Amino acid sequence: MSDNKLFNSQTKKQFIKYCFIGGFNTFIGLLFIFLLIWFGISVYLANLLGYIIGFLISYILNSRFTFFVQYSNVRLIKFFIGVIISYLLNLITIYLILSFYPNMKYLSQILGVIVYTLSGFLINKFWAMK
Repeated sequence: MSDNKLFNSQTKKQFIKYCFIGGFNTFIGLLFIFLLIWFGISVYLANLLGYIIGFLISYILNSRFTFFVQYSNVRLIKFFIGVIISYLLNLITIYLILSFYPNMKYLSQILGVIVYTLSGFLINKFWAMK
């Protein structure tokens, strides 16, 4: 087994936790969005608030359980920047795939999610959560 930071067993465990937290975060965010819509809140405001809740849950859980670091304003800002970078990489992936294969709308989304997840994990592991 390699001692390389990128492929060691600790990194693999962290990646699994990161994905699990992402799934949990998505579920809670959507639940929150749907509840707000049900209570009559605008779809767009509900979406924004749901994403803010999801972002905060993701930051808290990944700080505490994935990367075992203390909360800090600097980490929170770096985490936010990482989310933006990952999202832009997601959009670029989707755009590039659809530029060459316009009918691959669903596959482009799946590959975009994969790029978002991998880039987000790497940004957090090696920069934001340091």
